Amino acid sequence: MKNKLPYLKIKFVFTVALIIAAFNSVSFAQSIYFAQSYTTSGKAINAKNSWVIPPTGKSIFILFNAEDAKIKGDMVYLYIDKFDGRKYKPYNTLSAVISPEKRWFVHREKFTEAGKYKIYVTDARNRVLASGILRIKVKAPKFIDTKKVSAPYYRNVRMTFSEWVIGGKPFREMKVKHLSKKPDSVCVYLKHPDSLNTPIIYADFYKYNDWANRWELIDSKEYAILPMWDYIFFKYYFPEKGLYKVEVFDEKRQFIKSAYLKVEE
Repeated sequence: MKNKLPYLKIKFVFTVALIIAAFNSVSFAQSIYFAQSYTTSGKAINAKNSWVIPPTGKSIFILFNAEDAKIKGDMVYLYIDKFDGRKYKPYNTLSAVISPEKRWFVHREKFTEAGKYKIYVTDARNRVLASGILRIKVKAPKFIDTKKVSAPYYRNVRMTFSEWVIGGKPFREMKVKHLSKKPDSVCVYLKHPDSLNTPIIYADFYKYNDWANRWELIDSKEYAILPMWDYIFFKYYFPEKGLYKVEVFDEKRQFIKSAYLKVEE
């Protein structure tokens, strides 16, 4: 009989744990949603936990549905806390009335700042009824690519991309480069009607950052040439898909030309 006691004790503890777990699952049956809109019966429309908003901000509906849970009293509280990198700090707080006829409420909050927000609802006894994490990203303003004007001497320079250069002319010109197709590198070709008239060509390579809406400098090169040459080409390897821009300058950093290349898989 003594040998069975530990087994019975473990079985009892395990049974109690199951009961507590079941109780907790019922207690937290309430739901909270971050939605674009909602129905008259309290159903969220286009609810998601991550939103990309414009720089001017966006209103998001925070909808709490008590469902079939019992709530002590008719007053609940909504807390919005914002994560500052170390901890959550209060961002907004408000109260709402939950009636037997209407088991839900909605609050319209306008967000203007990117970040992570913890949003939760409590009852009058400060018990958490529902909670959720909302992530906000702010879309960068519309990007406008300001094209540079070539220095007077280089206004008629031709710049293009190609697979190769044969007999002083680009072979198989391209605006789109497929990484799966050979050759791996791309020829950047420059042609002046007379001569390039510079002993050095500087080249800056940019990759477009879709999320930040800006060009990011990824590389810079310089090439020694003879000033009397009327054309040059150099090879460059673009390692991953994206939109690229190449700008070239003469020895005095006078702008010559730029060209764009799209790289795909």
